[in-house]
Amino acid sequence: LLGKKPELDGGEPVPKLETREARREDFMAFPGRAPRLRELPPPGGQRCYTFDGPTVEGAYATLGFSLYLPPGYGSAEQAPAGGWPLLLFLHSMHGRLDGDMNLFYESDTPVRLLLGDPGCPRPLRERFVVLCPQCPADQDRHDGGGVWLRRGWYEVSTHVPEVEAALRSLLDCTVEALGLDRARVAITGSSMGAYAALELAARWPGFFSACAPVAAHYDLDPLEPLIERLTQPQELPMWFFHARNDEMCPFAPMEALVAQLRRQSRAEVRFTAFTDTWSNQGHCADRVPYWATPQSPGQSALGEELFSWLAEQKLSGDRYNMCL
Repeated sequence: LLGKKPELDGGEPVPKLETREARREDFMAFPGRAPRLRELPPPGGQRCYTFDGPTVEGAYATLGFSLYLPPGYGSAEQAPAGGWPLLLFLHSMHGRLDGDMNLFYESDTPVRLLLGDPGCPRPLRERFVVLCPQCPADQDRHDGGGVWLRRGWYEVSTHVPEVEAALRSLLDCTVEALGLDRARVAITGSSMGAYAALELAARWPGFFSACAPVAAHYDLDPLEPLIERLTQPQELPMWFFHARNDEMCPFAPMEALVAQLRRQSRAEVRFTAFTDTWSNQGHCADRVPYWATPQSPGQSALGEELFSWLAEQKLSGDRYNMCL
């Protein structure tokens, strides 16, 4: 009633609620931009965080991301010389760390495998710190999704510099905070994430030790500048995976891209082609490069080989000096 003190069921006055001011930065992954992570995941486990990127042209991007630490992280005896390597995984379209299409439960990605799945390759589980950011939503799309590094839909899209800056800053903060090996930062991605892996590798020459695009596509014309940036200023080892019968991201353009890269690159360029007999559109490629055990009849599972190969790649000499 008006003027009557609110009471609990037992007739006792309701305790007065206390409020305090909280700063947004206190809840970010790296509070106050300090070179430390707010709370580490347990070794052998993953944790999700939020990260605000730097302001670029009056705008900044906020990234959700998951971080995995190998079981030996924190052990001086198990730490590799130079620090643990970092693997950046970029997800495909509509993938999320929460909600529908959850990467933890509804995918064939490293994020799902690192939950303890028996199909997880040992090198992925034991040799890498794994970082998986979530693509920011494009408000103009009205479907909750977005395209890595772009606003709009590929051919009619524009570059989003604040997202690129946020990804670079997140990587730098993670390497510094966890004491990781700067010479061993590898990148892989699937479908849209593979497009972004190619784009970032081209935009940041000398930054990545290796790149593994899975079911990739590249819809920005012309193609020649991409090839030049992937080969001329850097020696970037690459391993492509693609289904010959992929109806969403056609095989022929990637086959042609690999052929051109092999002619111009001074580094190793691998290409694993296969036939997808387990999906309707030939676009369910992740289980070939990422899994250690086949999930379908006649399917190759090359996860042990891929992640061992990625872990062995390292920037050295001129390759390393370019990223400093």
